[in-house]
Amino acid sequence: MATPILMPKLSDEMAEGTIRHWKKKEGERVEPGEAIAEVETSKANLDVESIDGGVLLKQLAKEGQTVKIGVAIAVIGEAGESVEGMVAGMSPSPSTTTSASTAAAAVAAKATETMMRQGVRNANHDVTPGRVKASPLARRIARERGVDITRVQGSGPSGRIIRADVDQEIGGKTAPTAAAVDREVELSQMRKAIAKRMTESKPGVPHFYLTADIDMARAMDLRAQLKEIGTQASVNDLVLRACVVALGKHPQVNASYRGETFFISGAVHLGVAVAIDEGLITPVIRDAQRKSIAQLGTEARELAEQARARKLKPAQYEGGTFTVSNLGMFGIREFSAIINPPQAAILAVGAVEKRAVVVGDALTVGTRMTVTLSGDHRVIDGATGAKFLQTLRESLEQPLRMVL
Repeated sequence: MATPILMPKLSDEMAEGTIRHWKKKEGERVEPGEAIAEVETSKANLDVESIDGGVLLKQLAKEGQTVKIGVAIAVIGEAGESVEGMVAGMSPSPSTTTSASTAAAAVAAKATETMMRQGVRNANHDVTPGRVKASPLARRIARERGVDITRVQGSGPSGRIIRADVDQEIGGKTAPTAAAVDREVELSQMRKAIAKRMTESKPGVPHFYLTADIDMARAMDLRAQLKEIGTQASVNDLVLRACVVALGKHPQVNASYRGETFFISGAVHLGVAVAIDEGLITPVIRDAQRKSIAQLGTEARELAEQARARKLKPAQYEGGTFTVSNLGMFGIREFSAIINPPQAAILAVGAVEKRAVVVGDALTVGTRMTVTLSGDHRVIDGATGAKFLQTLRESLEQPLRMVL
């Protein structure tokens, strides 16, 4: 019997996914548990696997199309089985709503009682079968200038027509010059998630900020000594270990806001912000309190590599209790980071640099690093944050505290 394959919920935060590419073509055999498509989520690219075996009879979503969880993206069944009547109205489109596609919902219910259909809209916002893929701006300009949109060659994602394509069709009269090229850029799933979460966090979470300068001379000496015995340790590795020590002494900072309550975690699940082309992702080092400087560094680098390759699994980026964001490698002296809800705090780390400092009554050159703690005032207050930074400073200025 033909069975629909629905867009699965691949992570706790996932609401929709974009089909990056189909791994199985229509007519190809699919084994149980075999991946049929790669889907882009807000954090990583993940595989959609078929529960049943059979033949991929129909692909209902195109590559580059965004589909909400619970909506059919393909149909699997026996070779030669007709699905035309079944799939009528099933393909994801902007007109699909939570009550739409009754036939598809009925088929899904027969396949499994737990499957629920949700609404769907295409990433292009204006694509339905038989229509040209084009941005609203491109359509408006084409209409105003009398351009037949069906004759325009699209250069956007999945061949979508954008403004520059319409300008080119007009004949260059309004085409952008090489010095100032207008571009419409589709928001990736990751960028959509960042925009949503940061918009929720900044107005919704009462941030406060505490900044401290740390003498890194001894920490840099320790780093050199570790290198001599064959252990590579970056500045970030030392900071991660110092955070673990400080969170152990000030557990209220290792907390999350839960509405009327807040939860203090007994374990330190340390988020490490990683910049990638699409934006920012925060893989999590779990049970960081059990790991040495070398172990923290190794795991942080492995997670960063997987993040850049978009190969992280949900378990590798969910459930963090505290986050470290380091822009020191970009030469940034100091900055304030936005808290990642429901976490109660995040540490922003600047560059280690030589600065003119006063020691006693003398002006000298010192090695300093500036850090800023962003705190959620609903969970922690300024004094608690200050004590956390005090312990962090002590750990880095007397780094043997972190080793012993």
